[in-house]
Amino acid sequence: MSLIPIGWTHTAMPRDISEAEHSDKRDADRPAYLDGLPTELKLAIIHADPDAALALMDTTHEFETLVCEGPLRPIYDYFGQSPGRLRSFLQSGIRSGKTAAQLVRLAEVFHEVTSAPLDYVRYRARYLVELGMLTPRIYNAMCPSFLQILCEKDTLTFAFSRRFPLLSESELGEHRNMMRPYMDEREINHASELDIVLLRVAPSLGHVRLLKLAGEQLSDRNRFGRYLIERIFNNRGEAVERAKQDGAALAYTLTRYFCADDLRFIDCNRRATDGALYRTAFGGRGRSSADRQSADSASAGRDFDHHWQRCHVHVLFQQVGRDG
Repeated sequence: MSLIPIGWTHTAMPRDISEAEHSDKRDADRPAYLDGLPTELKLAIIHADPDAALALMDTTHEFETLVCEGPLRPIYDYFGQSPGRLRSFLQSGIRSGKTAAQLVRLAEVFHEVTSAPLDYVRYRARYLVELGMLTPRIYNAMCPSFLQILCEKDTLTFAFSRRFPLLSESELGEHRNMMRPYMDEREINHASELDIVLLRVAPSLGHVRLLKLAGEQLSDRNRFGRYLIERIFNNRGEAVERAKQDGAALAYTLTRYFCADDLRFIDCNRRATDGALYRTAFGGRGRSSADRQSADSASAGRDFDHHWQRCHVHVLFQQVGRDG
């Protein structure tokens, strides 16, 4: 499968043509002057035009090597220096609407984004907005821990196979109607691209970390000194206020991943059932998240941590309710 169609890329030949004839024809279709260019000039062509970079992978093995070890090197290394795995990633990105420029730009910032410590992840994660993964408002709404999850290598590369943005403002604005936490998963009428990403990583995050994430998301609402993208707002005050509202809405969407025991405690609702996406994220019904954590760790410390997280999230949601 060709990555980027270009006018002079060879096409498949009829079956009755010999391999030698096919090879001759393929070489005839490809501009002969490419072979005679100095390597430095070939590299200049590749770096000057992202579309050319991906297209030239379909010409010669030399160009494929130059592209893989040149502008796409960080992603190439991540995929174990496998041209096949890299091609598969590029093709899935192109099928979901990514441009060559986006893919090359991802490679350029890959190490900076994926190696950002928590203290700096909000600033470095601004590239996710530049690349189209997040809108400025959704970026502003996310706490550092949420952004760090998206910046992990496995999550980042998987997310690039999905449609962008991962979550829109309209989807977030409908969280109370379209994303009711107790709705049966068979009846849920909407799942965002961000949900697809979270469902993939939820088992590795675990129940306690998802509770903690909701708590951090709610706590982040009142941090005024954080780095915000403000270009779509009239002033910083408006950006901060919008981030507070969106941050709370994003925390509410996470309740769909909570088990019944957690939701009953947090909402003081004895009739609460598992969140709409809980079984999809963690498997079938059975033991509560606290039981699972206890069985996994056999640690009273873990149980205490889980209970503390429940209490913390409960208090924060109560505060958001009072704030309106």
